[in-house]
Amino acid sequence: MKRNLILLVMLLQAATAVAQIEVGGWYQHFSSFRIPQSRFSIYLDANFHISGRYPSNEFYVIRPGVNFQINEKMTVSAGYAYADNTARGFKAEHRAWEQFGIVHRAGRFINLEHRLRLEQRFQEAQFWPHPVDMEPQKKVGHRLRYLIRECCRLISGKILRKAYI
Repeated sequence: MKRNLILLVMLLQAATAVAQIEVGGWYQHFSSFRIPQSRFSIYLDANFHISGRYPSNEFYVIRPGVNFQINEKMTVSAGYAYADNTARGFKAEHRAWEQFGIVHRAGRFINLEHRLRLEQRFQEAQFWPHPVDMEPQKKVGHRLRYLIRECCRLISGKILRKAYI
């Protein structure tokens, strides 16, 4: 009963959300490949954003990395990211990143995941329009990001053991 109530609330929230006028979306791929007999794994995060309103308005980030499993609930990771936003007139960006993740149960069916990520962003300064006699300057930015995510199992069984929303 409690599980059905949670799903109903989530569906009602989605139905009342205000949509963007512009058609487009984020396409994302997340994967992690565990190294056998090790606490290490290889991580890949690939994001692609496209807007239907402007065909050349696309953006993508490819973020490979290495995970280290501290224990069953905690993971530290580090890696490199390449962000390409050149279709919008910006320079491509290189990023080093580090993150700490923790998972905990909140009730019988819900797992909460927390992630704290630090990114060092290496960019060329953007001058628009670019003056001919000026050399582009390099700049470094720092970003601290926090994510909390809820994972609720939809179906349990042999075939779909890990079907989540």
